[in-house]
Amino acid sequence: MGSWRQKVLFAALDLDLFGLLAAAPKTSDQLAGDTGVLRERLELVLTACVGLGLLVKQGDTYANAPASQSYLVRSAPSYFGITIASRSIARFTRRSRGCRTRCAAGGPSSTGSWTTPKRH
Repeated sequence: MGSWRQKVLFAALDLDLFGLLAAAPKTSDQLAGDTGVLRERLELVLTACVGLGLLVKQGDTYANAPASQSYLVRSAPSYFGITIASRSIARFTRRSRGCRTRCAAGGPSSTGSWTTPKRH
């Protein structure tokens, strides 16, 4: 699996996209609300997951592909996500959390914040 494919998988696992889609398909707006990631940014990950066969898209909704439902949902008895990413995901998660923290704190970004602003 090439590095961009790994990053897509790690991002999806870190955001728990497969768990969020375990019960029913959702739109990108619903998933953005669930994850706190801007919809436009999240759609990049969702589209890549569809391209990799991890998710399926029907109309405006996304759902887990059968293998993702079986092996990438954390609550599934046959969850395999942690095994796939055991060492690399820790490094990636630290980087993605750092990006979220910098972006949320108003850090430099050429296209804006990665996460949605917190509502008060």
